[in-house]
Amino acid sequence: MAAVWDMKKAVIAAVSIACAAAITLCGCSRKVVESNDLFTLTEEQYEALLDYYAEHQSGDSAKIAEASAQSLLSGVSVLSIQMYRGSSIGSMLGGGYTYYDAPTFGSGVIVDLDKENGDAYVLTCCHNVYDDEAYQTYFADTVYLYLYGQDVPDVNYSAAYEETTYSSGIGFYGSGSTYYKLDVTGDDDYRIEATVVAASSQYDLALLKVTGSEVLKNSNAAAATFADAEEVSIGQSAYTVGQSVYFMGPSVDATYWEYGSGLCVTSGNVSKDCFSVDYGIYSSTFYSSVSNSHRVIETSAAVNEGCGGGGLYNADGELIGIICDKIVADGTDNIGYAIPASQARRVYELMKDSASDSVISYPGLSAGFLDGVSFSGSSRNNTSNGYYLYDVSDPGYEITDTATYLDPNDDSVEYRVRVKETVAATSSSYGLQEGDVITHITITDEDGVTVEDLDVTRKFMLDDALISYRDGYTVTLAYVRDGVEGQQDVSCSLQKIA
Repeated sequence: MAAVWDMKKAVIAAVSIACAAAITLCGCSRKVVESNDLFTLTEEQYEALLDYYAEHQSGDSAKIAEASAQSLLSGVSVLSIQMYRGSSIGSMLGGGYTYYDAPTFGSGVIVDLDKENGDAYVLTCCHNVYDDEAYQTYFADTVYLYLYGQDVPDVNYSAAYEETTYSSGIGFYGSGSTYYKLDVTGDDDYRIEATVVAASSQYDLALLKVTGSEVLKNSNAAAATFADAEEVSIGQSAYTVGQSVYFMGPSVDATYWEYGSGLCVTSGNVSKDCFSVDYGIYSSTFYSSVSNSHRVIETSAAVNEGCGGGGLYNADGELIGIICDKIVADGTDNIGYAIPASQARRVYELMKDSASDSVISYPGLSAGFLDGVSFSGSSRNNTSNGYYLYDVSDPGYEITDTATYLDPNDDSVEYRVRVKETVAATSSSYGLQEGDVITHITITDEDGVTVEDLDVTRKFMLDDALISYRDGYTVTLAYVRDGVEGQQDVSCSLQKIA
């Protein structure tokens, strides 16, 4: 959902899946009971629920105004630059090529900050910094970040192309080659240089590292806080922080390229708490496209081109998602998607624990504890940097029943309408039997310290908790078999997250 120059061919598939995707519950096409007896509201309960929502939502606009001001301090505009090579008749006859830099304008969220030393970790979308058609490196080797109020084009920075023609073979350019280099200038007081240290196409997340930035040292920047809750609820207030885009041009070959216009705030609510889309990042014109099923939160808060990688926040200013995409179609308004915080915070910890300054390589966990993991793609996947695409055809468990319920007397949570799913094992491997209902997951590290301790009331809770697994950890599942409770240690498959 980045704002990408027309010559760049990175394809983000969620626009097409809006019309053709298999829309599944929690990323899994499973049996869903159409009638559920747990959702039976009396007229009095229904009216009480409406009053409850009205009472809470009426105060949310003031809360959002205050919270979003703080959230702007954790937002960044992201400008990444990659080099591409275009063919020509001259190159086919042994002459030169045309090389050009293409900018991608997106957003990011500061999730860890050491202001004294000017160090930070920033989450953004993988598609903001990756393209398999880039000439030298698939991941952007030039990434600039700008804080709110310091990200206005032609005020805080300017960008223009510098054309250089090589009359003889110099380096990789070759005789007669032309290079259109994008020069970013006027931003000495605002530019924060970052490095891509980890990325995952499965979750469309990338981790950027900032070291020793004088801009951060002298700023009011702050790190965002992830929401602790595993779930969000339909109807709850939400807002985004990300940059919008306007068109600027002409430039190279008289084509138009998009220009970021800085961070802004939009507000709405959570339209759907758990939704699945088919999502593809690997999209070379020379190799087959690969897509994954991707769980998202749907929001009615306006999502602009360039907002991808920005934060989706609740009314308390807690990060509940990372904006990743939107639907652009006639007759469709305000359908944006965010990677849930329950995934993003775990993937972030995984990437941070194993990221280096220069090598994109880290271990991860397949989304399931049973068989069915297969690698796909080609050598274009940049495997030398640990970038793999995989598909989980059978994670070893599925939803066998789902129901919605309301507890009007429960004031411990802000929104009391809940979905409850029955998640059952589909194989007799690892001590579980087909049909065993999984009720709880516990993960402990080598020292016996508890890493995850969750009741499993939604399938995605099990999927997300498994992201916390590391080599040597112990995974214990509690289950119910024919009305009798039990527990079983299970083995996990350690793979690289694509």
